[in-house]
Amino acid sequence: MMPRVERRIKFHVEKAILNSPEVKSLTDELGVLRRELGVLNGAGRMSIIINRWLEGIKVTAQPIRVSSNSSLKGGLKIVGIKKSGDEVLGMDQASFLSEGNYEIPFLEWLLFKGNSVINREWGFSLVIGQGRTNQGIMVKNGKYVVPPEFAGTKENNFVSRSLDNIQPQILEVIKSEFLRA
Repeated sequence: MMPRVERRIKFHVEKAILNSPEVKSLTDELGVLRRELGVLNGAGRMSIIINRWLEGIKVTAQPIRVSSNSSLKGGLKIVGIKKSGDEVLGMDQASFLSEGNYEIPFLEWLLFKGNSVINREWGFSLVIGQGRTNQGIMVKNGKYVVPPEFAGTKENNFVSRSLDNIQPQILEVIKSEFLRA
């Protein structure tokens, strides 16, 4: 039963993250994040990153036992995605080098930087036909922050919001599998 529960949970997690506004904006040809961050091959990058997160999801049965106060303890243990992002932030897909040879750790920015100023000297300017994505360039005498609708912090980012949104589906998976057993 555990492999089936794990597989079904991973399906819901993958679907939720792929459908998040942030991932859609990174992967859509005209996405705001793709344009402003200069992310090329966003779909490929995010697919590999999401697969790494999915590899970390494990479901194990906890044996039922009688505790010291005579109550029953046990159930399922679900280990998921780390809040620190350690398993993905070091991946090649989580960052890239700009034309100026600066590292752009876009995933870290989206997950953790919130509304912090990312760059105090350069800001984004929408200029069609220019830049990595042909949709804009960075210009001196500006500042750059992740657009507020996509800004994430350790406690509230596109991954945590995606997981929060699928709690009912995960509970339904667990319930249906126990009733099936």
